[in-house]
Amino acid sequence: MFKTLHEIAKEFAEAFTTETRTDGSKYVTLNDDKAEWMQEAVQEAHTLGEHLALPDDSIYEICREVADAIEEELGAADKDLEDCRDLEMRERIDGLVPVYTSDLKHWAFKNPHADEWMQEAVDQGLIDTTAKEFDLDNLRMAGYYMQADSICGTFLQAIQDQYDDQDFTIEGEDHDQFIDEDMD
Repeated sequence: MFKTLHEIAKEFAEAFTTETRTDGSKYVTLNDDKAEWMQEAVQEAHTLGEHLALPDDSIYEICREVADAIEEELGAADKDLEDCRDLEMRERIDGLVPVYTSDLKHWAFKNPHADEWMQEAVDQGLIDTTAKEFDLDNLRMAGYYMQADSICGTFLQAIQDQYDDQDFTIEGEDHDQFIDEDMD
């Protein structure tokens, strides 16, 4: 059965669930009915360069937020994956960044790649650590943004791959030309 980009993104977003540990703490994970590609995308989100982190609550939370944002963006009228790579989507990702110091400290402390993401933000020129007005919370926000933006790119590619891997043959006829016309 053919699925639209939005339907694939919606399935992905809905695959995230909140569970409760025996100690009563809550965590985000993928449900048991997830597709293999979803697990692979989340695992890639836990990777920075060649460094793979073990499953991590803070990364799973960002993954869920990003998957929800992509689903909402694709659900808007006349949106496609290229639209999700534009300024509007980046603004949506920016809106996911925590603003409270306690939340930023929690992310920086719990996230296994927080230091690398903050360094990436500095390297990309999002923050100047030598500036007189330098603020550690701004550095943490920029690092969080870099991580969420990277996860967004990973998820958009995974969704595109799922869309492209569909069989567009109907009753022995290739109807790719109709789909290509819809994409224009």
